[in-house]
Amino acid sequence: MADDKLKKNLNLFDVYAMSTGAMFSSGLFLLPEAPVRLTTPALVIMQ
Repeated sequence: MADDKLKKNLNLFDVYAMSTGAMFSSGLFLLPEAPVRLTTPALVIMQ
């Protein structure tokens, strides 16, 4: 039972994939914030 542990190792590609995914996914949530902040008053008037 003690031999059933998972190995904890990451190679360079694994670290690159995780960091790149984190950068792109954070950009998807942060980039739309600026246009929404600029257009919110106009959207309220249009509705």
